[in-house]
Amino acid sequence: MSRRVIKLLCIALAFWAEIGFSLTIGIDWLKSLSPKVVLRDEQGELRAYKVIKWTRTKKVKTKAGWGEEFLAELEKRKDVKLKAVSLSSQPALIVWLELKDGFKNYLPQSSEQVCVGLEINLPQNLPKKLSFKISAFAPPVNEIVPTNGPVVFYNRNFQTLIISPLDHFLYSLIREEKSRLQIGLEAELDALPKGFSHPVIFYSGRGIRQSFEEWGRLLRRWYGTTPPDLYADVGLKYLGYWTDNGSFYYYNTEKGMNYEETLLALKKYADELGVPFGYFQIDSWWYLKSTDKRTGFGPLDWIKNLTGGGVIRWEARKDVFPQGVKAFQQKLGLPLIAHNRWYDKSTDYRKEYKFVDGVGNRNPAFPIEERFWDMILKSAKERGIVVYEQDWLDTQWKIIPYIRQHIDVGENWLSWMSKYAQKYNLTIQYCMANPGIFLQAVKYPNITQIRCSGDYLAGAPKEYWWKHFFITSMLAWSCGIYPWKDTYLSSSGQRLIRDEKRSFEETLISVLSAGPVGPGDRIGYINKPLLMRTCRKDGVLLKPDKPAMPIDKVFISKKGPFTVITETATQIGKYYYVAGFNLYPYILSKKITFADLSIKNKNYLVWDWKNKRFQKNPQEILLPKRLGIYKAVYYILVPELEKGVAFIGEFEKFITTSKGRFQSIEYNNGVLKLTLKGVQGEQIKLGLKTSSTPKIQKIKGAKTSSLRFSEPMDIYVLSLQFNLEQAEVEIKL
Repeated sequence: MSRRVIKLLCIALAFWAEIGFSLTIGIDWLKSLSPKVVLRDEQGELRAYKVIKWTRTKKVKTKAGWGEEFLAELEKRKDVKLKAVSLSSQPALIVWLELKDGFKNYLPQSSEQVCVGLEINLPQNLPKKLSFKISAFAPPVNEIVPTNGPVVFYNRNFQTLIISPLDHFLYSLIREEKSRLQIGLEAELDALPKGFSHPVIFYSGRGIRQSFEEWGRLLRRWYGTTPPDLYADVGLKYLGYWTDNGSFYYYNTEKGMNYEETLLALKKYADELGVPFGYFQIDSWWYLKSTDKRTGFGPLDWIKNLTGGGVIRWEARKDVFPQGVKAFQQKLGLPLIAHNRWYDKSTDYRKEYKFVDGVGNRNPAFPIEERFWDMILKSAKERGIVVYEQDWLDTQWKIIPYIRQHIDVGENWLSWMSKYAQKYNLTIQYCMANPGIFLQAVKYPNITQIRCSGDYLAGAPKEYWWKHFFITSMLAWSCGIYPWKDTYLSSSGQRLIRDEKRSFEETLISVLSAGPVGPGDRIGYINKPLLMRTCRKDGVLLKPDKPAMPIDKVFISKKGPFTVITETATQIGKYYYVAGFNLYPYILSKKITFADLSIKNKNYLVWDWKNKRFQKNPQEILLPKRLGIYKAVYYILVPELEKGVAFIGEFEKFITTSKGRFQSIEYNNGVLKLTLKGVQGEQIKLGLKTSSTPKIQKIKGAKTSSLRFSEPMDIYVLSLQFNLEQAEVEIKL
């Protein structure tokens, strides 16, 4: 038998092993992985201790529900307790490692090594892997790298195993070592207190996206938190204007104007244009830093401001806002999202509060008093700031060894920030978070937004941003946070270099995220028609119910496009929003089937959003033969109410049945009943598919401008104008 034949047989056997494999999480499964406890000794060597046996003890109630408890007996260690609970109502196993006498790390190692933890064999028949680097924006990779968690194993049948910590997220470490998986705490910690306990969860599911959501629900149940409301704060509710890196006015103003004059001129232009921004974001250019002095050479100043300069005082520079942030906010007439970063060793706050020094050329210092955060968040409230943006989070983790060395410091840092933001009725956006900080956010109800990809860079290859964004969005949403794509330019021609050619796609991705939508255009270049597809006349965003996330197929096949899906739930069924992007290395295929989308219900019609017509093939989306690089296709799966009858919704908007517009959509006995929200005088268009002419039976709070049949779209178009902020319409179809 030739080597080629043997190789093909091995591949086939591996494939069928995956297909036939069924994963059942429990104590027997854990035993099959030869678990050991690992601890570093006084010489810094990692020692492994076998589990001799497991003993079932009793039924216990955990924060995630009831389960069977098992205690392990360890070889040679009586001071370490290993406990497991197999949950009764969920496919999950929780394991606690308890240190009766605590732990002293005599020779601290790298934070990418383990000092104490559990070690197991890699799970069988789940050969594919996904983890997130301990780096800014939690970059996803298709291998096991040192990570805070989660780590995902899966196969071609989408059997999925998620492993993550259940606490001490910043200090958690999962790494692969010689075909074994170590799950514990990072080795730069100096000590752990007596009675310290570290919980880890193993969660089994079917489907990568679905498993992330289920695992996330368990995490949130553990901490008693829920995702924020779809419109929880101004950043989530309104179209906003951004000035962070990538925007036109990042460390840049109009000639002859300071920042205040530039932004007020931008606001005036937007008002005249009719673009309803609901807030402005002010970035790191507004406050006093150690690098505020400019060289006068644009590119050098841009690099200098991006990479260096800790905070001296979180107060406005006089050349930026001469009368302060509050005066600017009052002139603007809109609330603010305000950026902050790390502190410089020479910060003025050292005179009033305790700090510890960090390392490296950023010259960092770190506040370690709780009352410091009371002062910072109180000052934000007083200035008209409603969302506090904490940036450079992973950087602070890396340049402040004190955080990594003490198990309570990182927890205090983020808990105090959340506590005092809540005290002053502010919400928080995280930026440059590593995966541990993503996970830590599950504890705090007022972390509403988190950046999920690197700083926007117009004109650069989109592969480096879009795939990262959508995959990391799964992590964000599991933790109960809305992902933020970052700013972008809504039109071309604003720069000679770093110009944007895919504004449509950038806008589409933003609104599909269910998070903020925040262009950063130059005066004269705001693309009103494009931006108004994301919102109502008053700037309220028209969003899906949850973030768009990759379909499972993209994790095992390069037959593209790179496809994501999200939804809105209505009384007549779910609407699914499906976008595909031409990204390397995905190769455009002929179709996307409903099975690819994990949709079992056959009663859907496919609305081609860009071409404004229904496709004819059932249970599949037909793709164009050609699609330009970084271009998108976009489709909506519309519930078929009866044979040939469907309600598309507001078909000129990206999200046609958003809860920002529709309070209810009902259909009974051939009558469609709509309750809508809007702005007095606002005009909207609704799409109806039916074989006979629809008839308006009732209308309240609005008036009908027209009801006509559109031959190009092969649908009826109902044009309405709001008289009040709420309208009710009944239509006989």
